Amino acid sequence: MRIDIKGLKLVNIDINLNIQENKKLGVFSNDKNLVITFLELVSGINKNHNTIFANDINVFDNKVYFENRIYFDFKNRYLTTLRVKKIHEVLKSYNLEFNSDKFIEICKELNVRGETDISYKYEFTKTGNTFVNLAMLCSVERKNIIINNPTINLNLDSDIEYFKKKLTSHEFNTVILGLNNVSHFKNSLDQIVLFSDFGSMYVVDNNDSLIVFDSNIDKHFLIKDKLFKGKYFIALNTYTKEDLKNFQKMKVKYEIINVYDFDKYLGDE
Repeated sequence: MRIDIKGLKLVNIDINLNIQENKKLGVFSNDKNLVITFLELVSGINKNHNTIFANDINVFDNKVYFENRIYFDFKNRYLTTLRVKKIHEVLKSYNLEFNSDKFIEICKELNVRGETDISYKYEFTKTGNTFVNLAMLCSVERKNIIINNPTINLNLDSDIEYFKKKLTSHEFNTVILGLNNVSHFKNSLDQIVLFSDFGSMYVVDNNDSLIVFDSNIDKHFLIKDKLFKGKYFIALNTYTKEDLKNFQKMKVKYEIINVYDFDKYLGDE
């Protein structure tokens, strides 16, 4: 499924973007509400003023589109049981198919029972909730997925790797992820949309790099392609070798990093 965004404006950011079929796209901003608003618009939940199209048809309130995509925020709690019959009944009311075998398989692989307290109802830990959300996502067998916070509350590298492989696998067609942690999907996405702290949008891929400066660099130099500012100043690395040599001559500290590695440089001063 191809998605085209033409002339969308969010918080004074102009968005024009083509998401080709079978592509895996990440979305990141320090403004989490901006990511939610963007994903809800792309999912067709809210009016987009004729700016977002799936296969040339507006996605808003589009029945055909809804039948071919699904939107989840893995931070939310959707399930209160592991009983497949009950889950099937709930999903059926939303006209969603349910592959119970796949649900059970993923729950076993992730040991969801170990993250569940069963009394008169099922109480999942925060990690367990993320586990069952993935299991439910895979079991409804929609090929085009829009997921916010895909690895939220995951701590173990093995769990993060499992989620990364599942969500970027050939099991899905078009994948759009609102990233709670960019590094969790290192080298697994085709593109990442970055909404900067300065009212701009950048689209980067695995061939791009970023440059990290001390937080006060913009007081002394004009920095181009600015992305994020906190305890460090992060920009898209569009500098030439000559530019970088000049920084070195002027004793400007900087570090060139992979586009997936900036999470640890974020945060307040």
